Amino acid sequence: MIIKFFSMEDHWQIPVDGSHSINIFYYPSIDSTNTRAVSLAREGKPEWTVVFASEQTAGKGRINRIWWSPPDLGLWFSVILRPKIRVKSVNLLNLALALTIRSFIEKLVTEKLPENPPRIQVKWPNDILLEGKKICGILLESEITPQKIKYIVAGIGLNVNQGRDDFPADLSSRAISIKMVTGENYVIFRLLTQFLKYFYNDFNQLREKKFNYIVSEYENHLAFTNQYVEIHLQDKVIAGVQKGIDPAGNLVLSGSQGDVIVTAGDLWGFTEGNSDDSDH
Repeated sequence: MIIKFFSMEDHWQIPVDGSHSINIFYYPSIDSTNTRAVSLAREGKPEWTVVFASEQTAGKGRINRIWWSPPDLGLWFSVILRPKIRVKSVNLLNLALALTIRSFIEKLVTEKLPENPPRIQVKWPNDILLEGKKICGILLESEITPQKIKYIVAGIGLNVNQGRDDFPADLSSRAISIKMVTGENYVIFRLLTQFLKYFYNDFNQLREKKFNYIVSEYENHLAFTNQYVEIHLQDKVIAGVQKGIDPAGNLVLSGSQGDVIVTAGDLWGFTEGNSDDSDH
């Protein structure tokens, strides 16, 4: 496959099986891949349309944060999904996305470190931690009616080629990249192709199984289980011991008044006196 890149936007396809391809819109620089992908979703672009950029100037993190996305150091992209699932199952889709990305990262680093693979966990609802530091974040934006999921845009930011000094000072102690673990520099476009093929196959297998067993698998890799955590909402903080995930994909905390079901929020975990609330 020969790929040519132009100054504003380029478009190519990655075949993933005999009859399907992933359509990619590439930008050398863009404000936000999620913003562009949402626009394409509203125009009716099909599932597995991807917006990918070498750099984001206003990448979106959760809770209106900016996702730090410097040129050519990570995978910064957004995928349009149009899942035919019940609306009430949308949280399970969120868990499935996190597990698919976690398993891909595990595959990459285990190939280089088979004797001593690092610990890779998910932080509810949709962050990936490698040795307790953030390596990947997921941001979902969607249009959902009571009867139907019209689209979900999954924005993914994966730290790939950063060294410790490449991170801003406020992130350097809390963030990590694949290179910092494996010692290898990765060709970003090649890694994107590798990831999207893996993502397509793994995610569709989970979807065919209707996300059965997704909660138990997610809990197997869940960070901060049986530890004190805080869930920061717009107007309050919910605190308690993290117990696990309920069948709908919500977080279960044990608090002073009994168990609390948390459907959304920003989780702060506390380890050795340091809060893990990083986003970039």
